[in-house]
Amino acid sequence: MAAPVDTQFIRDLPLEVPRTESKLIVVSNRLPVTLVRDGDNWTAKANSGGLPTAMEAVLKRAGGGWIGWPGDDGSIDSSGRDALLSAMGDGYSCLAAELEPGNAKAFYEGYPNQTVWPLFHYFPTRMNFMADGWVSLYEGQSGVLRGGLQRSRSGRTDRGWIDMDP
Repeated sequence: MAAPVDTQFIRDLPLEVPRTESKLIVVSNRLPVTLVRDGDNWTAKANSGGLPTAMEAVLKRAGGGWIGWPGDDGSIDSSGRDALLSAMGDGYSCLAAELEPGNAKAFYEGYPNQTVWPLFHYFPTRMNFMADGWVSLYEGQSGVLRGGLQRSRSGRTDRGWIDMDP
């Protein structure tokens, strides 16, 4: 029988972590919000899922920004998109990565949802691999990473979390 583990050090950790001048920059395929078109209007809705759930609390505490694709098709003007996204971040910024309009939807709904998701969720019979989906994912992730690098070159020493899992 294993000896009991002393977890007192965990209970002694401070509940509040002080903010520093360093901000946290999260770069991922998707933002924690999705822009949704309803006729001529656009709205933003919060995403569920593991990464938004885990990182949102950290970002609220540390401050910073989240860079990724907001789920739009490229037809929303950038000022309208940025206004919707700025209203969604609670203590942090949501910044849209620029993707080619024809590649944006294929980037997320192609390889990640048609190939990776079925495999990772025990549905291999639903897997659909198409080579152009892989190319779209690669091009999309390259655009998201470029956006992350461009926006984080602020002269500060920021901390980064890059999650490019398809």
